[in-house]
Amino acid sequence: IYILQGSVLKVGPNFTYAITDDLGIDAYYQLAPTVASLIYDGTREETQIVTDGSIFTTEVVQKDYIEDFTSLGVTHSLGFNARYKVFILGCNFNFGNIKDIDRGEFEDLPGYDVKNYTYRTGNFRFYIGFKF
Repeated sequence: IYILQGSVLKVGPNFTYAITDDLGIDAYYQLAPTVASLIYDGTREETQIVTDGSIFTTEVVQKDYIEDFTSLGVTHSLGFNARYKVFILGCNFNFGNIKDIDRGEFEDLPGYDVKNYTYRTGNFRFYIGFKF
């Protein structure tokens, strides 16, 4: 299973403490509408009927297939950064759950329970950048 996650336009409060005109520390909390897509790329067994003239037999074959399950939710981001002139160094923790990925017609995916699946979005990141 591959998991794709994306969000746009995070909103929330940002607190800044200016140590000097060029040096500052920021702390923030943000909410973000998020879309998560779980992509199943694998094989499954299917039974197919084979005919040889007037004789019908069945055989089990492995077939490749791809299915995806997409849902929307809200995630949270809590972080801080330090700024010096145009340089920025920071970290944040993203957390939340994307619920209601409910695709009952795909319940037969081998090894996965996708009905009422909840995807946890927690991750921690460090970043270095420029702020103009």
